[in-house]
Amino acid sequence: MSIVDPVNRSFQYVPKEEFLLAVGARYFATPWMAIDLRVADRLYAEEYEASSVAPGAVGNPNDPASPSNPRRWLDANTYVTNRVELSLGVTFFVPPLRER
Repeated sequence: MSIVDPVNRSFQYVPKEEFLLAVGARYFATPWMAIDLRVADRLYAEEYEASSVAPGAVGNPNDPASPSNPRRWLDANTYVTNRVELSLGVTFFVPPLRER
């Protein structure tokens, strides 16, 4: 989805490789219930849309100065993006153990 020039730009979905760093803990509150806590950081390379529109004539995608040329749609740099996640959960073990 284009933000700067939606008339001339249309982006396709491209899967990205990511690197994941995570640490977590599980606390057993009872024999049949646990509380989970996890912190994760996902790192991946992101290409941003160019913030300016090419000044050339519209309609010729082969013209290097045309806003219709897909090579002019993305910023020249690639940026590393961090996505930090915090998750808290509860786990129930069914059936619960009966005490003897």
